[in-house]
Amino acid sequence: MRRNTKFIVLIAVLICLDIALILIRGLLNPSLNKITEQKGYTITNQTEKSIEITLDKKELPSDLNFDKSISFKKDDIIIYQTDTSTMYLKSIDYANSDTEYMSLTFDFYYDLPQEGTIIVPYDVIKEHDGTSYLFVIATDSEQARDKSKVFDDAVSIHGQGPSEQFNVYLKKDVFTEAEDVISFVVDNFNELSYKKK
Repeated sequence: MRRNTKFIVLIAVLICLDIALILIRGLLNPSLNKITEQKGYTITNQTEKSIEITLDKKELPSDLNFDKSISFKKDDIIIYQTDTSTMYLKSIDYANSDTEYMSLTFDFYYDLPQEGTIIVPYDVIKEHDGTSYLFVIATDSEQARDKSKVFDDAVSIHGQGPSEQFNVYLKKDVFTEAEDVISFVVDNFNELSYKKK
């Protein structure tokens, strides 16, 4: 009986140590909010960046049904990736009740070191009483293309938020007529560099 009690106490101590380590890591590791609000971090540079978004039709469901929303897990269709920032396709569905356009929702997730560079879809503006975010991404050309065809007036930014999520309207014809890979450029992402204070 005494041996079981010691064993139970040992397990309880190990569990408490694990919980304490998780909490300490959470306090020490950077979060996106701490970085953008410059709480313990300094933003050292913000640079405009364009990203070519490429969708391989082979990665999409073969029985793509435009009548219902299609959701993807965050590692299903990676659109853009650096050592700190990953943009992925989150969902595809009709743009409201409009059957001419598809709404593509993209989002980001991050692996944040103590110092580095990340990609966000907004500018961070430090003000005397806080931080504001200016959502500025756009599609300057509004063209989409596959390997042999250009689709004019086919792409536009529809909305941004919550957080790093943004929506692109893409003409349904691009999905149905493109042969293999669909690509378009989204401009004005923010390549944000930061370091620990």
